[in-house]
Amino acid sequence: MEISYDADEEDVADKFVRVNSGGQKLTENNFIQTLISVYENETSDRMNEFCAQSRIPASGTSYNNILAVDPSHLIRMAVGVGFRRARLRYAYMLLRGKNLESG
Repeated sequence: MEISYDADEEDVADKFVRVNSGGQKLTENNFIQTLISVYENETSDRMNEFCAQSRIPASGTSYNNILAVDPSHLIRMAVGVGFRRARLRYAYMLLRGKNLESG
């Protein structure tokens, strides 16, 4: 499959979802992180960096003895605080532009 260099982000994300919906089972988290990478690459990079630092015991990092922070934790927290819903499927719905009330 080839994607034109002038394809918009929505087309690229849609193709990713369609191609990866068969074969290996992907999680909502995989789709959510792909959409964030497509639309907000800098945000995705910052989340991944924060999570990587959470595994390094040093001052000035987000190191935590109890929990190794994962991007899905950050996404779940943001959707929980911002939209009062903590399930990843709501994050996916929001990123796809769906209305949580009407679907």
